[in-house]
Amino acid sequence: MSKVSDHFHCLPLRSSVPPRFFAFNRRGRGERRGSVQASCFLLRVLCVLCGLISYVGLPASSSFAQEFIARTVDGPQPPAPIVQWTPAWDVSLGGKSPRKLSGVELVSLRRAGERLPPFPARDFLLLTNGDRIPFAPKKPLTLEEERLTFTPMWADAHVGVPLAYVAALCRTFPQGDEDGEILLRRLLGAKRPNDVLLLAGGDRVEGRLVALSSAQGFRMKLGESESDTPWEKTALFAPRPEFLAKPRPKGLLAGLVLSDGTRLQCTRWTLATGAAHWEAKTSFGASVRIPLADLRAVQMRQGCATYLSDLIPKSFEHTPFFGVAWPLVADASVTGLPLRLAGQTYDKGLGMHAQSRASYALDGKQRWFEAWVGIHDQAGPRGAARVSVLADGRALENCSQVEIRAGQAPLAIRAEIQGVKVLVLLAEFGAFGDVQAHVDWADARVIRVE
Repeated sequence: MSKVSDHFHCLPLRSSVPPRFFAFNRRGRGERRGSVQASCFLLRVLCVLCGLISYVGLPASSSFAQEFIARTVDGPQPPAPIVQWTPAWDVSLGGKSPRKLSGVELVSLRRAGERLPPFPARDFLLLTNGDRIPFAPKKPLTLEEERLTFTPMWADAHVGVPLAYVAALCRTFPQGDEDGEILLRRLLGAKRPNDVLLLAGGDRVEGRLVALSSAQGFRMKLGESESDTPWEKTALFAPRPEFLAKPRPKGLLAGLVLSDGTRLQCTRWTLATGAAHWEAKTSFGASVRIPLADLRAVQMRQGCATYLSDLIPKSFEHTPFFGVAWPLVADASVTGLPLRLAGQTYDKGLGMHAQSRASYALDGKQRWFEAWVGIHDQAGPRGAARVSVLADGRALENCSQVEIRAGQAPLAIRAEIQGVKVLVLLAEFGAFGDVQAHVDWADARVIRVE
């Protein structure tokens, strides 16, 4: 990262004022010299402030700061700034070759030179559709009439979400848990008749939620009695599964990734020319404004791309090495951790362990298969596997028995699958058998071209 001093020039310490300026009488010499020195100091301060404004990157039209790489049905496009995004999902890109893209042909946009950030680790809501929204911990959070009101970290106003859409409210992960994401996945996958409140010290309270606010904490009904737990002593709250529902909006969705780890699906997503904020409507009906500079990626949902993790596999086979069976995991690694390759955290994809074979039935109308495949970042230094993709039994070009190892950049796959009816993902034993062979198929998707 460049230093602040790289963005501006300081004035010289010695003044460049002409000598005749100093030809004043002895009586006023001290006052005038002080005035000149003060002026030079103020000018230097002004230059510093100008440099800082440039350094922190206030909203501006700089194409370097705002360039995005669009992926369409035709593949990746040259980096360009987003100029406009209309309610009809039409995207105008600027730069040297201005162009317009239709939302129906857009697969994703990624900010050039930026990694996909990890999920929030504290003070966030996890919704039933997978959204993760960090909330401002010092601003009020209240529950009234089965609606949770809070202020997102990036918002200038509070929003409301039905409590039935909240899979978990996480302030922090309890002490003693090796990984909070695994705990969260296990907790949400369990069948239980009651709401559960995990305390920061590791204790657990099960019952029915009666009241909730950041000022008063949680009130739970335990049989015939009620129990109050202060907000600061709580770690994680998860409603009972039978209470939950999932927003199911129709039409295109924009899956947003923000710099603080926010994941947010929107039914409306617009940017006016020259604006400093995105205007959006979330899948749960709230209208929000998001700072322009916070956006890291947009992933279109319910459009031309279908993610394999949203499909039910035709079949799945795993061959244990020493009798330990591993499942096929949707939208997480095989251990339950978030999909993570080369320091980037992906929302969609598949996790599997060598040796595995997953088959998917297609209708023959898809044109492309795309994925980034590699050994999960946290698998360990000996992680290795051989991966292949078969289309109707035929290995795809450049993806047959490819050796992948821990620490390597993921293998980028984009292959034509026109007319294919069965797509198979293979992960076979690598150099160390099944040792640490945790394979992530990030953003594994098929793309339909109308």
